Amino acid sequence: MLQRLPIRAWITIGNPVIAAVIFAVALAAGYAQVVSIVEASDQALADADSDSSVTELVAIPQM
Repeated sequence: MLQRLPIRAWITIGNPVIAAVIFAVALAAGYAQVVSIVEASDQALADADSDSSVTELVAIPQM
């Protein structure tokens, strides 16, 4: 059945398949970028938040 399809049918079927593959790859790459940005910002915020706490702990006199 599939071998008897004319070239026009293969092109008609193939175009959306290729578009779906390209879209899926772009979506995966975009997701990876967003995850990377969120992880980096979480780390930066945690570092900035802990800096003041560390400074306060160092300033406490030892008994």
